[in-house]
Amino acid sequence: MDKRGFYDRLFLAADLAYQSAQAMLIDVLPPEHCFTIRHGTPKEQPFTFLGGRFLTSEDLTKQTAKRTAALLWVDRKVPAWINIGVCDYSATHTEIEIRFSHRLVSADENNLPTDYGAKPANEICPFRIRSPYVPADWRSVELDGKFAMMHRKDA
Repeated sequence: MDKRGFYDRLFLAADLAYQSAQAMLIDVLPPEHCFTIRHGTPKEQPFTFLGGRFLTSEDLTKQTAKRTAALLWVDRKVPAWINIGVCDYSATHTEIEIRFSHRLVSADENNLPTDYGAKPANEICPFRIRSPYVPADWRSVELDGKFAMMHRKDA
């Protein structure tokens, strides 16, 4: 996979995460996306990010898909897995959260590790769709119905 293919997979995975979240939530999510990469809590600013780049927390918050893909792509290598899901929204954007393995692997889609139950070389690998935060006792839309988005400050 080349860098453009990686971007396309990020865009597709974000759309699938958006659709999955919208099917679970009462809230109406804005169709425009922004991306926040969770890197842990750096003790100092700037900090070293993948590939030795020096960044601040602001550099990883509410970015475009193109910028997010560029941050996760390092010399034809990508994180071994990338969890992606809706974490919040505003009046204009649905915020997509990225959590990732710090282990970089070759961007060969035939050799990237897959998510549990996913086919090898699936169309979004190394991305793995994750749900938004769910209420503690929630089981499924069929059993418990849709729920309101738990914003980061509530989670």
